[in-house]
Amino acid sequence: MKCTSDGPESGSPEDRDVPLTGLLTAETLAGYGSVLIAGPAMSGKQRLGLDLLADAYVAGGHPLCVSTTDGAGTVRSVFADYCPPDRAGDLIVVDCVADRQGREADEMTDSVATPGDLTGIAMGISRAYEWLSAERTRGSRLLIDNLSTVVMYAGFEATVRFLHATQAKLDRTGGITIQTMNTDALDTADRQQVIELCDVVVETRIGGQGGTEFRIGGVDGVDREWWRYGRPDPERRWRGRDGTGGASP
Repeated sequence: MKCTSDGPESGSPEDRDVPLTGLLTAETLAGYGSVLIAGPAMSGKQRLGLDLLADAYVAGGHPLCVSTTDGAGTVRSVFADYCPPDRAGDLIVVDCVADRQGREADEMTDSVATPGDLTGIAMGISRAYEWLSAERTRGSRLLIDNLSTVVMYAGFEATVRFLHATQAKLDRTGGITIQTMNTDALDTADRQQVIELCDVVVETRIGGQGGTEFRIGGVDGVDREWWRYGRPDPERRWRGRDGTGGASP
């Protein structure tokens, strides 16, 4: 099911903080293969992406991230606020800032020189899938943060081809791709082309008090209204779960 965007609308969000995964649960997203989180710069897209990424554990899969703006260590540090306790180190990262911030070498990190090295990024994703067991690839989630940076380095058409191929790869294994995009970095036609590649679109905006607000399009049973984002309470989120999609012993 494809979703189109008709641009921002006015309207006050619900007067309470809501995690994105409170609406886009693992069960709700069953049958959807890709999620686009799109909004202006500094509107909280990465946080929403990491929130969704952590639900790979709920689905019994594994989280992966292609980071075009932050090094692997920084990404894992932020991910620790969303994932089960002591599991941030499990995040597999394809680090695309090696030329700017130095190369990080460990078994959970694959480094490429720049976000424009789409061949290197694709090889990093493939190596991660070869390393994971078949059980962990099913239900896996891959966050690409941020598509706009990839476009800046590799060009729009090459980025679209890469995105299409990556989505197809995860779709074959029952995984979900999550991608963020700065709407103010692409023109209207290019934005719409990316939107058409994705099943679910989460729009973000900066709220009246500087927080993140979001709304969801393309999901059956989820109203298209603005919500004020709040990070999930980690104790409540992971209580009784072991981080493998099952209950704790």
